[in-house]
Amino acid sequence: MTIYHAAVAADWTRRTDDAYEPSGFASEGFIHCSTGDQLHEVLHRLYSGRRDLIVLTIDESAVSRPLVWEDLYDAGQEYPHVYGPLDLAAVINAKPLTPDGDGRFDHWRPST
Repeated sequence: MTIYHAAVAADWTRRTDDAYEPSGFASEGFIHCSTGDQLHEVLHRLYSGRRDLIVLTIDESAVSRPLVWEDLYDAGQEYPHVYGPLDLAAVINAKPLTPDGDGRFDHWRPST
């Protein structure tokens, strides 16, 4: 299965040769990910209008750290969380994402 992570470009540029950790990783202990359908909602709720995003397409089967599907915020659905640095070998694609003119990301579609 393919999952996705909305990365801030500055975090993505700080990745090592082997792994990626977003700036919030040290305090949260995991990396927030989403399915393609979930990412639309996450983009609109948390990142509306931001122009510094990179969408990481991740091969779930290649993630070497614990990947836990859970509903941490009583959202009514489970989201995938990677409990450890994300191996770059699991990243299929890293693509910049800019919002539409109205600050939304309706044009984004999952890809493999």
